[in-house]
Amino acid sequence: MSNAHLVCPLSRSIEDVRMELNDSATVYSLNSPHMLRLSRKLDSLLNQYENLSNTQT
Repeated sequence: MSNAHLVCPLSRSIEDVRMELNDSATVYSLNSPHMLRLSRKLDSLLNQYENLSNTQT
């Protein structure tokens, strides 16, 4: 079964969190709780994307 319908919204979420993380780096220290939360969120989204990509045939 194809997961193509999930990839586009997930890609958008990844880009949104990536931009938020980048913008936040100008305000917060890199080891602040805010930055760590965003970094973990981005990691999770990237893992989901990779898992979807690996399951497509």
